Amino acid sequence: MAAELGVADVAYVRKLTIEDGGVVAEKDLERELEIVRAPFPVVLTVGQEINTPRLPTFMATLKASKKEIREMALAEIGLDLSALGAACRIDRVAVPEVPRKLVPISGSTPEEVARALVNALRSEGALP
Repeated sequence: MAAELGVADVAYVRKLTIEDGGVVAEKDLERELEIVRAPFPVVLTVGQEINTPRLPTFMATLKASKKEIREMALAEIGLDLSALGAACRIDRVAVPEVPRKLVPISGSTPEEVARALVNALRSEGALP
């Protein structure tokens, strides 16, 4: 969407503040927190932790349950069915294959097993 609009985008935002004509967004990466500044206009996608939703009072829920739900035709709101739809098309969706390797770990004590596991991870480059 941001590319179509020609504006910046920030994804996975967990905290947001408005500052000097733009936003300062905190976003979670796999192992770190990234702080991003972006000017307005900007497209943001947020995670669940960004907000605690306000729950309606009992009276508000009761009033809402009594309200009429009005259905409208597209023409009533000035839309044409042929104009609706996505601006992009998905050609295919594929799950990438992740190569897995089975490495047997053995030892007679928990310490030996832990040491063998650490050594195996180091030899594969997963640990420094």
